[in-house]
Amino acid sequence: MEKKCWYKEMAVYQIWCRSFCDGNGDGIGDLWGVLSKLDYIASLNVDGIWFSPLYPSPNADYGYDISDYKNIHPDFGNLEVFKQVLDGAHERGLRVFMDLVVNHSSDEHEWFRKACEDPDGPYGQYFYIRPWHEGEKLPNNWRSYFGGSVWEKLPGHDDRIYLHLFHKKQPDLNWENPKVRQGVYDMMRFWLDKGVDGFRMDVINFISKEPGLPDGPREPGALYGDFTPHAVNGPRVHEFLKEMNREVLARYDGYIQKQREEVARARRLEDLALPDDLDYAAMHGLRLEARQKLAATRPHSVGQAARISGVSPADVSVLLIELKRREERA
Repeated sequence: MEKKCWYKEMAVYQIWCRSFCDGNGDGIGDLWGVLSKLDYIASLNVDGIWFSPLYPSPNADYGYDISDYKNIHPDFGNLEVFKQVLDGAHERGLRVFMDLVVNHSSDEHEWFRKACEDPDGPYGQYFYIRPWHEGEKLPNNWRSYFGGSVWEKLPGHDDRIYLHLFHKKQPDLNWENPKVRQGVYDMMRFWLDKGVDGFRMDVINFISKEPGLPDGPREPGALYGDFTPHAVNGPRVHEFLKEMNREVLARYDGYIQKQREEVARARRLEDLALPDDLDYAAMHGLRLEARQKLAATRPHSVGQAARISGVSPADVSVLLIELKRREERA
């Protein structure tokens, strides 16, 4: 039988958070709104959610210019509510994917700001920065996706320019620099450690450029040339992606599955019914006040007992097991 890959067989629901659902009444879609719609999304029989960029961004390109890869845009919420959405999605059997935008950053990202402060320093090597003076020929003839040249003056420097295949506020990251790659991998681990199931990778086939950045073919009468023969599906793209898999993704496949199993286990524990004649006074692992509340309310499930007593469902289950063993010994 042919082995199926879950990420090739699944149906994914894409969420553009800004316009999806406003949960706090400020007129902007946010993660509180997403949280309120998880049951609806699950009812569509999809297998996962792909979030378009949720990160802080000046929004020169609809959030695809990221100024902080390890946070949530304040318009959408914060890391706390993101975790609630993540856990809620997993409880409903939905996987969650973040948008990975690492061909370029925002010009407001810390790396680029440091590169502007010292183009000859370490962070100057995080981007494609070249010396240039007014009137000189540009390093190549490439046309930006947003029109005009891919080269722009480096802020604060009249003698330096930098490469941006997209908007001028989206400087391209130099993947030839191992520190850039390790910085990206560190960011990916940050989200995977929180329980994210994976990434949708934006223009990931642009990360390797042909050495020397040669001129692109130019149509008759055109001002600029086409960069795609030299910057798309470049010579090291597979090498970089294999390294990414080796350094990050392959190490998390089993870890993510274990997390999902733990969430499912916790869900089953919450729904576990409690016997009507349970002697809460004998559950000495709980505070007296908690035992009294449980005896008074007589919760029907482990989840209810956990919320009343202020401990986790797993702790309540452990106490139940210990109580049962004590009764058997007696």
